[in-house]
Parts: sequence; structure tokens; C-alpha cells
Amino acid sequence: MNTPRRLLTAFMLAGALLVAQSVAAEPSEDECISAIRVGQNLREAGKLLAARERFGVCVAMSCPPLLRGDCGKRLAAVVQATPTLVFEATDGAGNDLSSVHVTVDGAPLTDRLDGAAIPMDPGEHRFTFEAEGGPKNEKTIVVREGVRDRHERVVLGAASVAPPGVAAPPAAARSDGGTQRTIGFSLGGAGAVGIVVGSVLGLVASSTYNQAASGCRNGGTCTQADAQHGQDAYSLATASTIGFIVGGALFASGVVLYLTAPKAGSVGVAPTVGTGAAGMSIQGGW
Repeated sequence: MNTPRRLLTAFMLAGALLVAQSVAAEPSEDECISAIRVGQNLREAGKLLAARERFGVCVAMSCPPLLRGDCGKRLAAVVQATPTLVFEATDGAGNDLSSVHVTVDGAPLTDRLDGAAIPMDPGEHRFTFEAEGGPKNEKTIVVREGVRDRHERVVLGAASVAPPGVAAPPAAARSDGGTQRTIGFSLGGAGAVGIVVGSVLGLVASSTYNQAASGCRNGGTCTQADAQHGQDAYSLATASTIGFIVGGALFASGVVLYLTAPKAGSVGVAPTVGTGAAGMSIQGGW
């Protein structure tokens, strides 16, 4: 046999082999019917990944057109219902890890986390994460049907601990001065009442004293009632003085607190009380 004929024969045999392999790869009608039936059973059992594989068989061109169309619709529905997870792994310092071996329910799942979504069957699954040459972590996740691109974060290794030191005191709460103005207004009001009461008591004391003095001048001798009136006048005058002093102090404090109430970025003044001492403190921001 000459060389051209040998080449022609070889090409014919290779072509026949490729045709035979192609025909063998296409499912028969019975295989198409079995695939759609088994795929539907798997779908009802919640085995969506296995159902996708079976529906992928009965969409082949060798399957009957009506069956192929029905199988294609079922395949699209299963793909849409299949949940997916996106895993994120970090070390204790918060750095991303990609070389992570992951198993699900004891079976290998992936050896690399690159941000891609991983399809899963719905239900409760136990995942194990192990960094290359590092620690391991386990996590139970309930995967819900139809929920896609759900992000799950896992930390591999202990969180880094800040070096010991003196913690900075918490920042003082900023105030708009509303409370201080309310206190100032209340103290001012109480002081005003004290001044009014002191004034009234002063007037009553003066009237009572005049009454006692008038009785003594008219008779030349003070009666017991005149003496009592004089004593009452003295007590009222003392109460009036106290009312003036206390009321004036309260009123002045109220005015100071009200006028110096801090606003945003301003300085405020507030009373302070300590052991054996009292005074005013200045607070605010510059």
C-alpha cells in the first residue's frame, strides 16, 4: 500500500472513531426520559446539585424536542433555586486568606477561597476551614434555598492583642447646653420666688413693727401684745433677710448657668461639689 492510500485510510479511521465517540456521548431517548424523571425526584428531595446534573443530560440534542424543552425549563428553575455561598477567611490580624482547605459535611469542597460563589444544597451543613499550615475552624450554616451570594466570614487564628498600656479616657460627652440652661432657668425661678417672699416678709415685718411701736407710744407702756408683735416683727425681718440672701444667690447662679450654657464648640460653666469644697468648673472645646 502506497503512502497516500495509507494516509487516506488513517484519516477515515480517525473520522469514524470521532463519529462513534460523538454518537456514544449523546444520550438515548430512554436515557433522556430516565434523566428527567430522576432529576425531578432529586429536586423534590432537595438535592439540587445532583438534580442539575441529571437535567443537564436531558437537554442534549439527541433527546426528543418536547422532552428537551421541558427539561430545559426544569434545569433553569433548579439553577435559580440553588443557593450559593461566598466565604471570606481572615487571620487574627484581619488579613485576607485565600489558601484555605474547606470541607462540607466531611467531604472536600475547595482548597482556595477566591471570592467566587459556591453552589450548595439547601439545609444544615457543617463546614471546616483550615489555613495552609495554620489553625482550623468549624462553622455550622443553615443554607436556605434561593438565597444567593450569601457571605460568610470565618477567622482563623486568635485575634491580635494590643500591647498593654494606659487606656485613653473616654471622650467627654458633648452637650448642646440644654440641660444646663434648664437648671439655670429653674434656679433663677426659685431665686426670684425667694426674693418675692423676702420682700413680702419684709413688708409684713415692717407693718408688725409699726403696730407694736404704735401701741407702746400711745399708752406709754408696752403691753404683752405689743411685745409679742415686736418679737414677731423681728422674726419676720430675719426671715425676710434670709429670703433675700438665698433668693438672690439662687437667682444669680441661675443667670450664670443659663448664660454660660455651652453650645457646639463653646465653653460651658457648671457647679462642682467635692469633699470639703465647692466651686465652678469650665468645660467645652476650643
